[in-house]
Amino acid sequence: MVSFVGSDRSLIDMWRMATLNAYLGRGQGRRVLIEGPQWVAVSHLMKAWVDQTALPALFFTATDASPEIELAAFVKAVRSSTLPGRALFDDATPASWSAALRQLAGALPDERGSVIVINEVPYLIERVNEFRGILQRAWDEELSRKPVTLMLTGSDLSMLDS
Repeated sequence: MVSFVGSDRSLIDMWRMATLNAYLGRGQGRRVLIEGPQWVAVSHLMKAWVDQTALPALFFTATDASPEIELAAFVKAVRSSTLPGRALFDDATPASWSAALRQLAGALPDERGSVIVINEVPYLIERVNEFRGILQRAWDEELSRKPVTLMLTGSDLSMLDS
């Protein structure tokens, strides 16, 4: 687990970017948990990092909305992402988080690295029934086989351990 505190000094931000670059997936996927106190600009740092990688990417921020609204927002984020297979979500809208994550795996490139950021994961864990298990299965069975870096962020990622 990487923990970042404070975000107002450019030297610290440059160090953080270099640290994040070390996590970029090559070959098999990599999963990284980034926890930080609320309102410490982790989202801002992650967006800036995704932009500087120049890799195909998806950036999704969960809110405290219903599971249906969250899923619709996720689909919208994939459709507006830079993932090469994002058109899969134009052709078929997934009806569940499990289907959405399987479909997401199909949208990822096989030969080039990519980045998925799911920001504020604790909201999904609280709202989406069995989200931890759904995410774990998607990672184990499909996402980890792609050269993707999956960044999960939030203020209380200890929820992933329970």
